[in-house]
Amino acid sequence: MWLHLTATPERTDNGETLWHGHLVDITKQKEFEQKIEKLAYYDTLTSLPKRSVAQDKLMATVASCNRREEFASLLFIDLDNFKTLNDTKGHEAGDELLKQVAQRLQGLIRTSDMVARYGGDEFVVIIDNLGKDQIDAKDKAASFANKVLNSFRDSFDLGMIDHSCSPSIGVAMIDPSLPSAEELLSQADNAMYQAKKNGQNNYVIFGANCSGENTLSTNYGDDLTGAVTRDEFQLLFQPQLNNKGIITGAEAFIRWNHPKNGILSPGEFMPTAEKSGIIVEINNWVIDQAIMQLAKWQLSEATSKLRLAINISIQQFSTKDFANQLEAKLFKAGIDRSLLTFELTESVLNRSVDRVRSKMLEIKKCGIRFALDDFGIGSTSLASLSNLPFDQVKIDGFLVSAIESESQSRSLIEGILGIAKALDLEVVGEHLGNSYQEKFLHERGCALAQGFYYYPPMDIASFELLDELKPTQNRLRAVG
Repeated sequence: MWLHLTATPERTDNGETLWHGHLVDITKQKEFEQKIEKLAYYDTLTSLPKRSVAQDKLMATVASCNRREEFASLLFIDLDNFKTLNDTKGHEAGDELLKQVAQRLQGLIRTSDMVARYGGDEFVVIIDNLGKDQIDAKDKAASFANKVLNSFRDSFDLGMIDHSCSPSIGVAMIDPSLPSAEELLSQADNAMYQAKKNGQNNYVIFGANCSGENTLSTNYGDDLTGAVTRDEFQLLFQPQLNNKGIITGAEAFIRWNHPKNGILSPGEFMPTAEKSGIIVEINNWVIDQAIMQLAKWQLSEATSKLRLAINISIQQFSTKDFANQLEAKLFKAGIDRSLLTFELTESVLNRSVDRVRSKMLEIKKCGIRFALDDFGIGSTSLASLSNLPFDQVKIDGFLVSAIESESQSRSLIEGILGIAKALDLEVVGEHLGNSYQEKFLHERGCALAQGFYYYPPMDIASFELLDELKPTQNRLRAVG
């Protein structure tokens, strides 16, 4: 109920003040104003903000990034073959699809982010608070784009039909040097069209090369061929610390030292690598490097117990002879196999649970561990998680970054920790950014954490020079 109160003072003969109040119920008036506002600013079909609201949010985000010297991202999403659905099944089916797509996108974001219907079958998503490191911000943007792709894997129930739909996604990075919202929209739109040209159902990150000329980040197909042989890839290592501040291991991140465009993050070249099949060759290189690094660490008492986690692609995981090849590599290296962890994203779990379980058990016979990456806002069900032989879950970095601002994120994290305890799974918090997040996770039993609050990803020489890895020091020296 809305009430409007007016009060008028009157001075009495004895000098006291008497107030005359007038109370009016204006609930209907307010409801009417809210309806008018919703019609003006929100799409009547999807209930998402309209284009004008998204443009205002984008300008505010650009200004905020300039002020804070931080990064954010803009995603431009277009539904593939939407016109065909409208033409063959009617506009009612198309409208129902748009409503369900809006619901799925809304379920992926935090309250600090925004999903808007930009027009027709186009949506924009603004992801804020991606941190101060450019490459890390690109990785987070790519991670979110993958979440969007994964959210479309399940078909849409349009009443009489079960419809499969895919998106083409263009990503533009919002950084302190780009003041123009119009330019960002143009970049994201161009990247989206490039994603369609690349075969749809994928994303493209718009970037800039060393000469400052705008380029699309997936134009690397020819360059990727032979990149492993030319030794153009490198691994960076981000320490993982327990709640006592002791480094227990690291996650390895791949970077591509492109001959012309410099250091590229996985989000800029992995989509092309996956489509071309080169991803298997790249993953084999990562596995070889990880095993070799663990073998070196085991030669020193200070590093002999360090764990190392690496990401494994769906293609690599599904390779028929993968387990036998891995066993041969591990046997030759003679390392403690339990120190090697393979991280799988939730997209692997969109496949048959029985098939995934069988493949995981086959690989686990080699003695390695499995971690479920980016857990928290994907589509993994508790039943799927309990039936699969994971050793560890990693809390999605978007949830961790929203600990201070969003009660929903805090509740989800507490739920994840409760599930993990019930299933006897170790938990890692990703993208830790400050002491408040650290305290929240530690107080609720999160065993491990990693993020820029501790250390950024670094080359192996810098990693091995950390004071925490020296025998005389075990405590964390915070550098964030």
